[in-house]
Amino acid sequence: MLYAIPVEKFMTLESAQAANVIFLAIVASWRVALLIVFLKRGAALSGTAVVVASLLPLTIIVTALAALNLEKAVFEIMGGNMQQTQNDAAYFILLVITVLSVVLSPIMLILYCVLMYQARKAKTP
Repeated sequence: MLYAIPVEKFMTLESAQAANVIFLAIVASWRVALLIVFLKRGAALSGTAVVVASLLPLTIIVTALAALNLEKAVFEIMGGNMQQTQNDAAYFILLVITVLSVVLSPIMLILYCVLMYQARKAKTP
């Protein structure tokens, strides 16, 4: 429902963009919170397993987007190829998230495999 609010009609362009970013952060946080609750209650995972199982898909998604060169605009700005814009802060945040995801993806995948092995080993008599 947050996405349906036409903030562009009653705010300046800069304020509307800021509001849309805030709305996006709220919706994304809500979805991650739902995933965490499901992993705790539905899958009955431990604390470490919840962290790994929730971060792994997120880091893989961001890493895949980075592989598709989504952050090209960030590198252009940091390389001085573009003029300063009001979206520079958003591009910088995108760069930070991308770098963290690329670094964390293999770590999360290894931890996920270890946790799967431990869970399988605990179930077999």
